[in-house]
Amino acid sequence: MTILNNHCARNGLKLEVKADSVGPPHSPSWSAQCTVDGKVYGTVSSMHKSKEAKEEAARLTLDMLQAGEGPAKERYLPIFNDHLRANEMTHVFADRRYEKGGSDHQPIWVARFCGKY
Repeated sequence: MTILNNHCARNGLKLEVKADSVGPPHSPSWSAQCTVDGKVYGTVSSMHKSKEAKEEAARLTLDMLQAGEGPAKERYLPIFNDHLRANEMTHVFADRRYEKGGSDHQPIWVARFCGKY
């Protein structure tokens, strides 16, 4: 997070980091999103702690900025999470993990529910 803050300050970029939780108070899942100059870059979901989510979103954002990539394309996971919240279904997928691998042009997603594939 510090490295991204320094990068944005050095380059005159406005950084905003937002975090949100879903699920029960004793076991929330966190999502975070970094916006640079009004454009969404790093977005992550399903982290156990707010700080972890913010750090991962910052890492993704910094990677994208340093690689010269543009803002993130439409992310479907946040849309899915919004749908779950709106329909009070967050408990259905309370224990889930998503991992992204591969390149941005050929992403590979792995979803784990209740610790299983």
